[in-house]
Amino acid sequence: MNDSFSFLMNNKKKLLYAIILFAFLVRLFGVSYGLPLWLVDDEPPFVLGALKMIELKTLLPSLHLKEFQSILYYPPFLSYLYLIPFVVVLGIKFIVLGVPLDQFSNYMALDISVFFIIARFINVVLGTISVYLVYKIAINIFKDEFVGLSSAFFLATSLLHTSLSMTARHWLPASFIIALAFWFLTNYRLSERVRYLAAATTISLGLGVSTIVAPAIVI
Repeated sequence: MNDSFSFLMNNKKKLLYAIILFAFLVRLFGVSYGLPLWLVDDEPPFVLGALKMIELKTLLPSLHLKEFQSILYYPPFLSYLYLIPFVVVLGIKFIVLGVPLDQFSNYMALDISVFFIIARFINVVLGTISVYLVYKIAINIFKDEFVGLSSAFFLATSLLHTSLSMTARHWLPASFIIALAFWFLTNYRLSERVRYLAAATTISLGLGVSTIVAPAIVI
């Protein structure tokens, strides 16, 4: 038993890399689930919201309430996160297809699966980073490598966290924001002032993603 524990501790970096790689791959596996159908609740508002912003050339949905009323009924920051990769994909497809703009819009409307996959991939990345953040938070609090690796492993293999990571829903980005705030709060190499301001800023920005991060303000 002691030999096994010693082996684990001597290879802690390799174990951490293996856990993170596993977390990424198992989440990546499900990014195409259900497409082109919309089988997952809460995904369409963020993806369609970003596409509508691009169509209307606006970053302020509040100025176009009629157009966004039935599309984006969540805070818009997650849609903002999608804008740049969406624009890049649209630009590449427009150049490759070489069709008039009105025909291009109709063509893209036939199947927007690629945008859901992009949004889901972003969640996969955030979910994977969350595993690393949980590892660092556990190390900061308990000062124990075994506890850190165990925490990362349990989150990496969590069925709920995995299912949320492979879909473009707001729950995963919200939990990532909370984890990031916890990392700032527990990072004692930073000054108390920096830790407080960084965590408060993170949570404040998180409210633009989802109001479910609000309870973290208490912490």
